[in-house]
Amino acid sequence: MSIVLQDHRPTIIYVIQDTPTTVPTYSAIHLIATMGTMLLSTLMMLCLSARSIRTTTAFLPSLSSAIRSSTRNISSSKRSISSIPNISSGSTAAGIFTRAVTTMRSSPSDRNAETNTNNAEFSSLTVAQLKTLLKERGSTVGGTKQKLITRLSNLAEEQKHNKISNLSSMAKTGKRKMSTQAMSMPPPSLKQQVREASESQKANGNAKTSSNGENGFSKIYVPPNLIKRLNEMGISEPTPIQKEAIPLAIKGRDVMGLAQTGTGKTLAFGLPLVSQMMETNERPRPKAVRGLVLAPTRELANQIAVQLGILTENTPIKTFVVVGGQNIKTQINKLQSGTDLLVATPGRLIDLMDRGALSLQGTTFLVLDEADLMLDMGFLPSLKKIAQKLPKKRQTMLFSATMSKDMNTVARSYLQNPARIEVAKAGKTAEKVTQELHYIAKADKTKKLLELLGNPDHKEDRSLVFGRTKHGMEKLSKKLIASGFKAGSM
Repeated sequence: MSIVLQDHRPTIIYVIQDTPTTVPTYSAIHLIATMGTMLLSTLMMLCLSARSIRTTTAFLPSLSSAIRSSTRNISSSKRSISSIPNISSGSTAAGIFTRAVTTMRSSPSDRNAETNTNNAEFSSLTVAQLKTLLKERGSTVGGTKQKLITRLSNLAEEQKHNKISNLSSMAKTGKRKMSTQAMSMPPPSLKQQVREASESQKANGNAKTSSNGENGFSKIYVPPNLIKRLNEMGISEPTPIQKEAIPLAIKGRDVMGLAQTGTGKTLAFGLPLVSQMMETNERPRPKAVRGLVLAPTRELANQIAVQLGILTENTPIKTFVVVGGQNIKTQINKLQSGTDLLVATPGRLIDLMDRGALSLQGTTFLVLDEADLMLDMGFLPSLKKIAQKLPKKRQTMLFSATMSKDMNTVARSYLQNPARIEVAKAGKTAEKVTQELHYIAKADKTKKLLELLGNPDHKEDRSLVFGRTKHGMEKLSKKLIASGFKAGSM
């Protein structure tokens, strides 16, 4: 409470939730002025009535009586001020109740303290105020003051709980809506991914040809139109697995290649596939698949499809990918007119076969990529089911990092007199991969990563960074973006 001047009269200002309400007092100054007037009159009378002390003496009791009367009036005025009805009591009570409803606490101890505070504030209200609040909120108004306080406190707690529930429901609805919108947004089409990847490869460098200007792939029977495409991609020298597999595969031999990830297996089977399809220049029948590539995961399948799409860009050869987690009806519609090159995961391929969306009776090319990983993921029954739908006369290529007992079983089921190519033993690092180990304190790892990525020799290179948790990768991605790198996390 503070005393201020408003319209030159003393005013008491109450602040309840930033809403001031004023109550004018009965003027004590007016009472004091009355006393001053009486004293002044008495002095004048004394001056004018100096005739006799008797008269003055007779007047003194009257003066004393007047002073006592004025004192009684001041006391009465004080009682009157204290008994003025609080015209803002309704808004004060409402403010207390509103604060009780809107104050949010998290821990149990805070909530208990909050309940005690609410009860104390409700206790400061009169019975009439409590009843008014309860009546306005449709509750019963009978009982003692303590019962009214308890009832009002429970009512405030109930309203608060309902408010929190509504907010939580709104948040869940919004999150669900955002999730639905995100799911409804179609992923980039294969055509769009191929176009972006092709432009990126063309921008990242020209062909690295030998000193005589000859592309190394021309020595292993890759046709000129594909050599031109390889030059545009900046690829001029074949890897060991490509040198060994491509000449045999282009001639139509079944191939079983043992090579580690990152050795260029996609081009090792992709170039022979595309080359032979261009030579025959056949068009697929409705729902038919001319060439099938099976991969264990949707990510690998998509990478293979993009790489094959770059090779077949601006040609009549149609490339498509089918994996789980995407709209199967869209995939069925795409397969209606037939497909030259289909990249698929085993599970989704069987789903489409069961729905009659495609036929493998005319499939003359088959590739099993990362076959050992497919077996590790339990796809052997699916592979056997797919094998039953394939024609006997076909070319098959199988690539794996290891050769287990199950792998030999698959090889015998799919391959006919294959050429076995082994360019790297299991566990051996691929020739293009340089391994380095840095012992660094945990706090300095991000700094070291930024230093490695900022190396001018690797400025145009792409990088994969693996971490323990998704949250950690999201934080790292933000730091990389803040440092000027294009980054994303998943």
